[in-house]
Formats: sequence, C-alpha cells, structure tokens
Amino acid sequence: MGWEYAEMQYSYCAKVYLRFLWAYPCHPASLYRSYSLRFLLIVLRSYFTRSGSVEGLCAHYGITISTLYRWLCLFRQQKELWLGVLEDRSVPAVPFIDAMDVPLLKAFFLAFRFSYLESPRVTDPEMREWNTCHSPAML
Repeated sequence: MGWEYAEMQYSYCAKVYLRFLWAYPCHPASLYRSYSLRFLLIVLRSYFTRSGSVEGLCAHYGITISTLYRWLCLFRQQKELWLGVLEDRSVPAVPFIDAMDVPLLKAFFLAFRFSYLESPRVTDPEMREWNTCHSPAML
C-alpha cells in the first residue's frame, strides 16, 4: 500500500470521525483520542512533504495544530535520541520515516524501553525535562 492511498484512507476516516465528534460532543471518545503509530507517521510525512498550510494539513487529518506540533517535537527529540546529534542533522525526516520498519521500531524499544513516538512516562527529573519541548527552534 502506497503513502498516497494511506493518506487518502486516513483523510476519509478523519472526516467521518469529526462528524461523529460534532454530533456527539460529550461522548468519551471526544475527550481522549489515541492515534496509531501509522497515523502519526502519515501525518508527519505529510507535514514534511506538504505544499499547503499547517492549518490545512491539520484540518485534513482532523487534529489540532498543537497536537501536530507536539508530535513534531517528540519526533525530532526521538529521532535525535536514536541517531545521535551528528547523524540526526544529516538524515532528512522523510527518508527516516520511510525507512521505519518493525526491526527498527523493536530496536528502539529495546534500547530505550518505550515505543517510538510515545512519551516516556518516567519519574527521573532529567527525563521529564527531556520530554518537554519549549524551544521555538524545535518547532
């Protein structure tokens, strides 16, 4: 399945889901939404290859702009964590996303004990500080 087909499929599902949330704003699904790794990667890949605006991209996938920027921050942090600072600078985001497969994701989990694009839930103050993104340069 190509990226274009997956983007089209998720776009349709996002529109249906938004209609549902509009019709039932107090439904528990409207309060806590979770997204699959595949969906996150499709949205991030679309962000890096987009020709339109961020607002249009977010409307297309049915997410908020703050959610997109939170995912971007997490993506950049964990890409740098995985590749190291020097290699991270030389590897563009789209080829990195395209190269993701099960062995890479498993290796990431074994190395860091949390899944890629999942916020680490830790009590260590250093990791808690790492897990926040306040720098405008990261956005």
